[in-house]
Amino acid sequence: MWGTLNDTQKRKKESDKKMKTKMTAIFAILMIALMVAGISYAMWEKTITITGTVNTGIVDVQFCNVAVSSDEDKAVSSWDAVVTDPEHITVTIDNAYPCIWYTIDADINNVGSIPVRIQSITVTGLPDYAEYTLSGAVKGDQIDTTAMVTAGVPGAVDFLSFDINIHLKNDPMTPMDSIFTFTVTINCVQYNEYTP
Repeated sequence: MWGTLNDTQKRKKESDKKMKTKMTAIFAILMIALMVAGISYAMWEKTITITGTVNTGIVDVQFCNVAVSSDEDKAVSSWDAVVTDPEHITVTIDNAYPCIWYTIDADINNVGSIPVRIQSITVTGLPDYAEYTLSGAVKGDQIDTTAMVTAGVPGAVDFLSFDINIHLKNDPMTPMDSIFTFTVTINCVQYNEYTP
């Protein structure tokens, strides 16, 4: 019985020893895992940033080189065209009469930093006894910047010449001693926002 008891005690000691070894191994694995986790949390870092400044361009078109003429062979009518400010032309025609054409010549100059395209051209205010034609400027025409022309960009032009011809019809309804006003509106938009 004593031998059996000693065997039991030996087995218990061996079991305790194996248990301690297992516990030590588990503890060591746990410590290694915690060290790895600790290293990953202790990693150094550096943040870098980008700071930018954006300066927007401008869309700016102006009238220049304005003149009025007529197909009249006698000095009966008088006419004048004045750029009242860079965005407005005032045309005055005195003593007009039927069957005559008056031509307004002008340039649209792009003095901005963004190329533009003509989005629309409208003429309003003409009475039924008057008509007009427009040449040299059409919807979609592009006017580049002076900087593009100076830089030698192929095909770049920073102005666009156009003519508006006003004609009083040979119509019995054309009144004498009357005044009418008309407005020509040329809407220019930045080149990439043009809609055909």
